Amino acid sequence: MSREKKEVLCSVFQNLRTPDGYASNISRCVNMKDCTLTGLKSHDNHVLLHDILPVALRSCYPSKDVMEIVIGISNFFKKLCSKVIDTDELQTLQESIVVTLCNMEKIFLPSFFTVTVHLMVHLVEEVRLGGPVHYRWMYPMERFFVQLKALVKNRAQPEGSIAEGYCMEECMTFCSRFLDGDTHFNRPVRNPEPSGNMKDMYMFESAGEPIGKATVSHFDSQLLIQAHRYMLQHCDELEEFRKESVDEEKGKSCPSTTLTLASIDKLIDQHFPDWLEQKVILGDGLGITKKVRALAAKPSKHGVRYNGYIINGFRFHTLSREAARSTQNSGVVNIAEDGVNYYGRLTDIIELTYTDYKVVLFKCDWYDVHHRAGLRNDEFGLPLVNFLKKIHTGEKLEHDPCVFSSQVEQVFYVEHPKAEGWNSVVRFKPRDTFDMGDDELPPDEAN
Repeated sequence: MSREKKEVLCSVFQNLRTPDGYASNISRCVNMKDCTLTGLKSHDNHVLLHDILPVALRSCYPSKDVMEIVIGISNFFKKLCSKVIDTDELQTLQESIVVTLCNMEKIFLPSFFTVTVHLMVHLVEEVRLGGPVHYRWMYPMERFFVQLKALVKNRAQPEGSIAEGYCMEECMTFCSRFLDGDTHFNRPVRNPEPSGNMKDMYMFESAGEPIGKATVSHFDSQLLIQAHRYMLQHCDELEEFRKESVDEEKGKSCPSTTLTLASIDKLIDQHFPDWLEQKVILGDGLGITKKVRALAAKPSKHGVRYNGYIINGFRFHTLSREAARSTQNSGVVNIAEDGVNYYGRLTDIIELTYTDYKVVLFKCDWYDVHHRAGLRNDEFGLPLVNFLKKIHTGEKLEHDPCVFSSQVEQVFYVEHPKAEGWNSVVRFKPRDTFDMGDDELPPDEAN
């Protein structure tokens, strides 16, 4: 690579901001003067190979053939080293690495293909026989060796120091099981889940763990109308009431008039909140549950704001909270019912209070994903989002800037050094959760 391309590559690493707990601060390992990376941990090398390297190399664009090889190897190791592996995908994974190695033979010299490079052909078969790699590879043992080396206090007798220190830790672990409160060995997880009693207080599965100090706020009327309308649209218990409201409106209009889907949605947005409130006050109609009565009463004008929130294993921060941090926890993606991925960044976290319930909403800056000016895939299939093209900003009453906290997953963005406003999207899985699949276990195994 030329000096100019090396500088572009290192600038991507220097400006990189990853989510909390995803990797170390890689930007501190960049030397722009020599265009080198030093001091990386083994986990950082995995992160670079799985997610960052294809995005960073795309910016300096070595060649199309090299990029296809790098993307193929990155996707191969990302799937191979995942926490949960689908056995049905192993054959496809084996075929992909064979094709990638054949493409490498077209470019690189024969001296490049050592035993280590050839080993990739056999890794899929090892997974098929031995299971996920984190149970078999040496990385857990290497981390454990670091702990053993730290026990050495007398360098003249290293074996005795390790044995004595190991016995001491085992005794402390045993004693900690009989102590109340948090100890070094039973500390809580970094991204905890809320208790069952707290979940019952929240609607739409929006219960989570707040981060930082809560701020009592007075919400403006337009934000309350937008948030309340969004909840009425996504509550399954109100489906029959929505149909009844539309039928009544049709009866008031000309019988021959046919309402389109757009007019029905507009009708619900304008009249349904007040119609539902009157319906519940009169008390006529079946299916008026406690939750329906709370929604009909409309939210309180006073609520709570947070700067951070933990839900579904993800740790979210607002843009204002992460401004002075080296991490990036504001990126969100909302997968709609039509399969469209809506990308955005978290700007505010609000907690609305109803009669007996609460609900947490994320207010975000959403970007245009319906036009190439806002979202496009490059020639390698990597998604790019334009931060300069926003939609549903909340300025108009019909906008939907808020979503439920349970509806989003976390992503992070890597700035494109040669295109202003464009950022690459990187998706990842939370640390403490596992995808167990949708298949139900047989009754004998479930018990």
